[in-house]
Amino acid sequence: MRCHHPDDHLDICHQLVAQLENNTRFILGVSNKDKPLTHQQYMKIKCGGMEGMQRVLELGSEALPSVTAIAANVMSQYGSLADFPYGEIVRDIANFSHRKSAKKSS
Repeated sequence: MRCHHPDDHLDICHQLVAQLENNTRFILGVSNKDKPLTHQQYMKIKCGGMEGMQRVLELGSEALPSVTAIAANVMSQYGSLADFPYGEIVRDIANFSHRKSAKKSS
């Protein structure tokens, strides 16, 4: 993954991912902060987290806004990334699946 934004945007992305990870590891049953997450766990936290934040921020669901747009909305509404109510997106992270189940044909 590459970021085509200036370094200050990249810093915001890293801060947001760190907040998501620190506030939601328990959802995945990973209490040891020294234990690295698997790729699938990171995807669940990042993508489910973004969907949940979009829902909480009431940004609509037509298209997922950029990470920097979500971070800007969080900082505008809550003052900082750390003050976002991460407990409100637990359900979104727990339910996120990057593999959509295939519909069985009859």
